[in-house]
Amino acid sequence: MTTDAEDIQQLKIEVARQGQILDAIAKQLGIGQGALLMSSTSGPPADVVDALHAGNTILAIKNWRAHTNSSLAEAKHAVEELERGLR
Repeated sequence: MTTDAEDIQQLKIEVARQGQILDAIAKQLGIGQGALLMSSTSGPPADVVDALHAGNTILAIKNWRAHTNSSLAEAKHAVEELERGLR
């Protein structure tokens, strides 16, 4: 039987792995992860959009990283891409 902490650690590992898979798919398609997520039926994460509407780009990038497990540079690029699409 595993502990809650071990289960959480395994989930974190799986989320990171899924992020890497999304990165690989986006790279293969020649698009950014932001465009990949925006093309999904669910759209971009609501907290990222809310932060952008509030003029808080830094929070939007932070939230993006939390959702996608992307690097700072990737998150900044994705949020800028999203911001251009919202204008």
